[in-house]
Amino acid sequence: MNRKKWLMLSLVLAAFLAGCAAAPPAPAPEHTPYQKAQLRYVYLEGLYAAQLRDTANMGAMAEAGKLSLEQIRVYRVKKEGLIKAKALLDAYDTILLNGGIPATGRDEEITNLLNQLASMAGSGGVQ
Repeated sequence: MNRKKWLMLSLVLAAFLAGCAAAPPAPAPEHTPYQKAQLRYVYLEGLYAAQLRDTANMGAMAEAGKLSLEQIRVYRVKKEGLIKAKALLDAYDTILLNGGIPATGRDEEITNLLNQLASMAGSGGVQ
């Protein structure tokens, strides 16, 4: 009797697993425009942080006298660009914190600025 129960349980379990395997996967949930803007902000913050680290490293090298005059010029331009990018990111964040969605193209403006800064260091742009 025990063997029959084990066999039935095995068959039921096998049928259940086969049914689950044959079922189509559930579609991925779509993000709302607000959630997309939040995710984009996190991405942009990461790009900004990478450029900030690069510029800080350049500043340390400049203080140590290890940069050429051209590299010092690049450092100053990058520093100014980061100040502008931070202001744009702060405005983007403020809009999100107030429940709004930043205007179309605002994230592209920030991305383009950060791409310009990245290309100045010879590290290439980001997408």
